[in-house]
Amino acid sequence: MLVRVLRNKAGFTLVEVLVAMLILAIGMLGSVLGMMTALNHSLGNELRNEAIKIAQHVAEEARNMPYSSVQKIPSTQTVNMQVRKSLASFTVNTVTTPASGYSVHGVTKLSITVQWTLKKKTHSYLLETVVRQTR
Repeated sequence: MLVRVLRNKAGFTLVEVLVAMLILAIGMLGSVLGMMTALNHSLGNELRNEAIKIAQHVAEEARNMPYSSVQKIPSTQTVNMQVRKSLASFTVNTVTTPASGYSVHGVTKLSITVQWTLKKKTHSYLLETVVRQTR
């Protein structure tokens, strides 16, 4: 009977099973951390894309309005957009200055800065364009 017990080595020992589970757990933890990092970067990219859209929208509105109204664009606005089922707040700062060397010809430089906060860090996007008076 003793010989029969020693030959039965077809299974795994408890130590082997625990080591395999530990290796699997470390691999899963690494995968979860990688996924969380990828999701955070993706969210940052989505917020930046929304900021670009907002700045382009403000610039297009300025190009389409009468030249006399360009100086009346509000200097600071707050825009709330839905990003990933949550509300993101963007601050839009607009500065209009006569373009150097072209002020006689009715050309205004428009600087649009869009700011947002992600993980307690402020990010910004700057769009500069010129608006010309049509004759």
